[in-house]
Amino acid sequence: MSDPRTDGAAPTSTTPIADLNWLVRYAAHCGFHAGDDLTMIHALRHAFGGGGWRVLCRTPKAQFLPILRNRDLSIHSLMTYCRRLSENNFVWAPRAQLLEHFLTQRRAYFNLPCRIPQDEDYMLMRIADREASLRERDIALVSNWVNQAGINLTLRNKWSSLVARAKAYREREQVELAAEKSKPWYFYCRTTDWRGYVIEPIQNSAELWLEGTMLGTCLYKLRHECNALNPSRFFSIRRGGKRIATLELTWHKPRKEFIGMDRELGRWEIRDLRLSYNRLPHAHLQEAMEGFASMFNFWSKRSGRMPPGHVEEIRRRIKRLSHSNKPSAWNLSFPVQ
Repeated sequence: MSDPRTDGAAPTSTTPIADLNWLVRYAAHCGFHAGDDLTMIHALRHAFGGGGWRVLCRTPKAQFLPILRNRDLSIHSLMTYCRRLSENNFVWAPRAQLLEHFLTQRRAYFNLPCRIPQDEDYMLMRIADREASLRERDIALVSNWVNQAGINLTLRNKWSSLVARAKAYREREQVELAAEKSKPWYFYCRTTDWRGYVIEPIQNSAELWLEGTMLGTCLYKLRHECNALNPSRFFSIRRGGKRIATLELTWHKPRKEFIGMDRELGRWEIRDLRLSYNRLPHAHLQEAMEGFASMFNFWSKRSGRMPPGHVEEIRRRIKRLSHSNKPSAWNLSFPVQ
């Protein structure tokens, strides 16, 4: 229940109100309305909540810049972030480098809006923020290790030990995958030169692990997608001999709006395209990969590029999908090209 003695009082914080002018401007830019009976600053304080408001007032503006500069986010994203920080016992927000990393990590696909850090991210942010200096590759390494191995973190963990454990895990997994014998995933093409890029199919789990390790992403978690009823295929995009991005194409069952053979055999489309550390691609790369996706879909309909029994396998897959909306593991019994 609110206290009438404090309802109209000025906001209590360690930051002068004059220093929150940036917040008022940002809120107005996002279309936040104070209402008739409240000033903007009082309306914002009420919207942030007590804990979120205290975090906001104790934190320099610079540590919120990844949210302020992101067109997918708004004042409501900032409110949610501050409230979650308070709920996780932060006194002030961690450095902007960590916020930027997790904003990028929490984008499901390249063409979907990003999201603020989720509950499980805050413990890692707290531990990392205690370190004097952070490297992006170490943040990605530890974050991916925690995600893949299901590590439970506590406040007793030290950043340096987490980095060492993540490196040891990476080395062990690489040795095990190198010794593993598995059937390569089937592709309708080999390594292809395409509009100034070299596109190389990623044919097995070991190659997918290496791609994720080199680019600082959690690709390895997606290996089961290659054997699903709606399978994915991953490609390493290179230029000048260097890995620059990873492309994911996924197959969709026939839909009414499809045309031609797509209505019979389904269609391959881009699902995701990321640079290192899950950064978004530039326009030229995205345009080139959209063209490649169309060509890959075209190749998938050419009888000379199909393995034996391919059409029958697709029809069985479509029949199974028509009886279930849930993805399930299903090993494609296609021979290697």
